[in-house]
Amino acid sequence: MSVIEFEANIENGIIKIPEKFVDEIGNNVTVIIKNNKDSAITPEESAQSQRKKFRELPESMLNPVKAGNFKIFTREELHER
Repeated sequence: MSVIEFEANIENGIIKIPEKFVDEIGNNVTVIIKNNKDSAITPEESAQSQRKKFRELPESMLNPVKAGNFKIFTREELHER
């Protein structure tokens, strides 16, 4: 595996590979995008954000809708045919 590095502008979602690298890289590549902005989210921050979302209860569970005719079924009642 070889690694190349170059700077590019993204236009309409397309990254143009410089001509000097085209023959070297072939058709099957792994792409890692490093944003030059200071506010870029690191993979660690992204993973922490995802874990936090799963730990928090959704709003619908914190404030359930009360239904007047709601009945909790037993296991047997659920599996009756």
